[in-house]
Amino acid sequence: MFQYGSNMCGQRIRAGDRIPEARSVEAAWTDDTFDFTFPVWSRTANRAACGIIGSDTGRRIFGAIYLIPYNLIDRSCARRGRKTLDVIEGEGVNYERRSIRVIGVESGQHFSALTYLPIEQSWRAPTDQEYAEYIFSGLAELRPEQKRSRANPSEDCLGLKDG
Repeated sequence: MFQYGSNMCGQRIRAGDRIPEARSVEAAWTDDTFDFTFPVWSRTANRAACGIIGSDTGRRIFGAIYLIPYNLIDRSCARRGRKTLDVIEGEGVNYERRSIRVIGVESGQHFSALTYLPIEQSWRAPTDQEYAEYIFSGLAELRPEQKRSRANPSEDCLGLKDG
């Protein structure tokens, strides 16, 4: 599972009400280019949530690869009494689960990984400080400034050019 934005933060994705079983594999970059925006309004959190939208003029997006049991991803095969990522992410309402190609920062290995892409792609809004702190905490955990040389030396962790 490729997670970008707030779910890069291990503490957030592994929180007790989320997916404590999520196991971090490594940091990764998307193979394709995207725009990193905040196109989704979360009614439960009352704030904008991020999304990546395919774009020829965008940047490769930095994120984390997690191993997550499929019955904690897909709501149709969910464990009894457990939330799935589909539910947490609002799959079918705010996001759609899709497969994309990513490259591991340390291994240089290419992966096909599931992720969530926003369904509504035209709305843009700022988010709040708490949500932004999850994103920055995830970036700090992954330490992209030390690991990016193999996979993508010219782009920073949010998909913006250095300099």
